[in-house]
Amino acid sequence: MSEKRENQRRYFRHHFEIPLCASMRIATIDGRVVETKTAFICIHDIGAGGMKFQSHLKLPVNQSVIFNFSMKILEKLLDKQGEVLRCNKLENGAYEYGVNFVHTNENETQEMLVLISKMQIALRNKVGQNACSMCSQKTNCYKSNGKKEVEYGVF
Repeated sequence: MSEKRENQRRYFRHHFEIPLCASMRIATIDGRVVETKTAFICIHDIGAGGMKFQSHLKLPVNQSVIFNFSMKILEKLLDKQGEVLRCNKLENGAYEYGVNFVHTNENETQEMLVLISKMQIALRNKVGQNACSMCSQKTNCYKSNGKKEVEYGVF
């Protein structure tokens, strides 16, 4: 018999009907700054403390690897750093990742909560989709460029 896991998140998450397209790159490994290529991901939910996204890349679940995520929410370019806490392989061959944002202070958390609340209202009223980088055939999202599974090559 399996127990249902209790939601341990500190902040609510907004679940996107149409995923948010974002870019991702490795920022640091074991505290050392690294330069890597950028990959596109689809964010399925986001909150002040973290997010869930899908990618065709096989990423490490390792807290010593910090990723930088860049996205547009309500015309605001947002950069967040986070660590991958979990990974699930999906039936379509892609991977779903859970991320915990790091290096955030109370002001950044409050700004993120306000931004997500405003975004929810705008999307519900169908006025925020152009102000956010939503996934579509016009974006460079991983779903639209037909790539196969790729292992991130620095590990």
